[in-house]
Amino acid sequence: MAGKVVSVTQPREFNFSDLAASKSQTVTLQEQINCSQYDYVDMIVRVHDDATIGGGAKIEVVAVTDGHTEYDPNQTFFGDPIATASLTSSPTAGTLKIVSASSLLGRALAVQVVATQDAQQQSMSARISVELVLKSR
Repeated sequence: MAGKVVSVTQPREFNFSDLAASKSQTVTLQEQINCSQYDYVDMIVRVHDDATIGGGAKIEVVAVTDGHTEYDPNQTFFGDPIATASLTSSPTAGTLKIVSASSLLGRALAVQVVATQDAQQQSMSARISVELVLKSR
């Protein structure tokens, strides 16, 4: 089985504590990750310091299909999530989430962080890193 490791982000602090109640925010970490020659992907999310995520709030790391085209480079063409790692209830340092996808990879992938605030504004911050492990049969 051939493969490739893609470092999406080194340990990085994400703080969404100022996000208004019942709102969400999406941050695209990397896009146009070529996966055309691979059949599977494992997304590895590591929590490097104790995170603070209040009840009802969540931070998710999602891999989505990316249909970028050079004919319309200013437009994003992101599909639905194919892999999602959810962080809730203040995960501790050393938390490791591995999620896999084996279909619908398409030509390219993008990785995003999506924060969703509770109906009552909560603290939301986490220092995380993300890698993709692309594999073929």
